[in-house]
Amino acid sequence: MSNRWLRTWIMFCLLACLAHRQADAAFAPLFQVADVKGQCSALVPGTADAKPLQGGEGLSYGTVLRTSSDGGITVVLAPGNQLVLGGDVIAVVGEDSSNPSVKILNLYRGKVDVGLDKDFNKENGFEIVTRCVAMHYLAGGSSTVEATTEADLKVVVINCRTGEMDASGPFYTVPKIKENDGITIACSDDRGFLRLRCLAGKFGVQVKDSTGSVRLAEMVQDSVIKILQKPSETDPNISIVTILEVGADGNVIQADNFEHAANGPAGEPGGSGPPLVNSDEPGGGGATVPGGSGTTTTTTQPGDLFPSTTSSTTTSTTTTTTPPGDVPVPTTTVTTTTTRRKTTTTTIPFFPTTSTSTTTSTSTTAAPTVTTTTTSTTTTAPATTSTSTTSTSTSSTSTTTTSTTTSTTTTAKPDITPTGRK
Repeated sequence: MSNRWLRTWIMFCLLACLAHRQADAAFAPLFQVADVKGQCSALVPGTADAKPLQGGEGLSYGTVLRTSSDGGITVVLAPGNQLVLGGDVIAVVGEDSSNPSVKILNLYRGKVDVGLDKDFNKENGFEIVTRCVAMHYLAGGSSTVEATTEADLKVVVINCRTGEMDASGPFYTVPKIKENDGITIACSDDRGFLRLRCLAGKFGVQVKDSTGSVRLAEMVQDSVIKILQKPSETDPNISIVTILEVGADGNVIQADNFEHAANGPAGEPGGSGPPLVNSDEPGGGGATVPGGSGTTTTTTQPGDLFPSTTSSTTTSTTTTTTPPGDVPVPTTTVTTTTTRRKTTTTTIPFFPTTSTSTTTSTSTTAAPTVTTTTTSTTTTAPATTSTSTTSTSTSSTSTTTTSTTTSTTTTAKPDITPTGRK
């Protein structure tokens, strides 16, 4: 009887160890799809067309998954490790090319419910990358991540039920998000503006202060951190970063400003951050990221305590027409002076001129865009027409002002009848 009991006990221990080992096993070279609901499709690497999913299929990493609004898919990475994609999801299930044991979910849109074995990271790694934040799972557990769009902001909502993860993005790092913590991270398309808000729990956020040192900002429910990056007005290779810490009561706790090299180090607090999703669709062109090449346009949201970044385009056209007959061609001198916010054009024509100047300025509150247009038209009779147009867009103010100024000056045309004519 004792031998039978001993054999049973040994068998039970072996089965338990085997089950535990399966849960800790490396993620499979192909992931499986199950529980397919609604209309779901997969675009496998190396193929041109997406195919409908039926369930029970093994797919290679790098596959693009889409679900309909009433759809859903369960992605099985290994026994005990799965991702449940909800409706209206666009995601890519991929892996780190330098370390295939690390699987990466690029989440473009929708919600994913993550369930990982508590010891999954003994053999594997897992990350979720979105437009505003990249998450690295430190310990298995249960959590949800949802990527949505609200007005002109991308919004990522993270809720950790169990387990641990970190989160990072441009100029911030959350070292540990733990059980019952929740955070929402919003950003503009170019990530020139970011807003972190604590939904639940308590955790720290690493940011830089005005001296360049890394500090830990403690976040509690309803507290906020806002980050604005804009190009320097004197050096295109430098960005000016403003970080504002606001308490749950709405009062400013600390405000810091510092300069950052456009090609500064990534992956550190105050650095340019980890690689993130740069478009709304897999393979789509992304917005220009602050610190990279190209032009950065930042929209400051209404109610945010930041100045705006302004992009401007100036076009100037001058057309000269030769007078008819034997009237000599007039000489026109155009002098253009450009300051920080104003361009002045002075025209000295051969003929006296009729000049009309109209300036219209419009500022709008509660919308993240202010458009200022200045049009100046100078007509030199009868020989020269000069038109200068300046358009400035993308700014945000707190008042609404509309003003129009029109002035007209006319000087009589001189007698230009050639000698000998009557």
